[in-house]
Amino acid sequence: MDLDGDEDLDLVRSGHLLINDGTGTFFDGTALRVPSSTPPWAEFDAADFDGDGHSDIAIRTASQGTWILWNSGSGFFTEAQISGSGPGILTPTIALDLDGDGDTDLIAGGIYINQGDRSFSSESGTRLPAAFFLIPRIQAVGDLDQDGYPDLLDQFWLELRNDGNGVFEYTGAQLAPQGPLVDFDLDGDLDVLANPVAGPLLAGINDGSFHFEFEPLSVSSSSFSFLFADIDQDGDPDVLGSTFTLVNQHSQLAAPFKARPGFDYEVNVKFAGTNDSDPRLVGVLFGLASGRTPVFDWGNLLIEPATLIPLTGLHALAPGERMTSDVFSFPATFPTGSLFFSQGIIAYPDRVTFTNRIVDVVQ
Repeated sequence: MDLDGDEDLDLVRSGHLLINDGTGTFFDGTALRVPSSTPPWAEFDAADFDGDGHSDIAIRTASQGTWILWNSGSGFFTEAQISGSGPGILTPTIALDLDGDGDTDLIAGGIYINQGDRSFSSESGTRLPAAFFLIPRIQAVGDLDQDGYPDLLDQFWLELRNDGNGVFEYTGAQLAPQGPLVDFDLDGDLDVLANPVAGPLLAGINDGSFHFEFEPLSVSSSSFSFLFADIDQDGDPDVLGSTFTLVNQHSQLAAPFKARPGFDYEVNVKFAGTNDSDPRLVGVLFGLASGRTPVFDWGNLLIEPATLIPLTGLHALAPGERMTSDVFSFPATFPTGSLFFSQGIIAYPDRVTFTNRIVDVVQ
């Protein structure tokens, strides 16, 4: 998210704001930008709660309740407490529009409905069934029945179905595996970030019927609270934890060798898919300048269109194939020191997406 309004991505982690200096280097701006009276936090989510176009931050503390950090627009924050002391259980903090009125509500140990004037009303008692309050804890949110309204999962991963007005009832269904829901592979159904008791996090890719193919990730975590954001601007959700960042590798571009005049420059596109979501055609775009151009509903072309080098061709994929390569042959006269940009394009049966962009210096 862009906290300070300078059009680059900043980061929030447990108790810290990490500000991007514009070159991809981050410095800890917490002491200067957050009031010293703000209690330490571990669970959080970011959203524009007051509709002013700037990212605010909801934080949940172990013993001092839930707070909102209101963004001035330049990445300096004021604080407001919206709930009192909690039970000492750090549950996920989730920002979303629960009641369908267009503003962002909050789940933080309970349900808080945005009133549109920088205040929230606690409405757990009227929106959740009585059985929920035996152990009040919401773990995850997702449109489980694909009716356009967010549903909830409780601490036992039992489904609470939204009636369309932000009122929830148990259905008796239980999610397995257990974890927050997000569409990692952009195929229209919800995948899961599973957090087993032992071992690393698992990305569970949904085949469309809530059967999952698991991919072990490189980290473990004691929390179920994660932030999903497109860190590398390739159109798919990456994962931010309190102490780590995981880049989604479902549609990723990599260049294993340096860009040099007179030599071939190889670019690899690797991706994952399941069943009918498998990619069918893959190509790589090359260009000479940075850009940001929305293209239909495909995402953003991150190369200036006027500098694009004609596409060398699209590669048809065999069933189950997960990587392909393209090569650009640099002329011997290509000037050293020039920037060179590449970005993949992947055609699925039902959509087209861009990958991340690579920027290399010709050496």
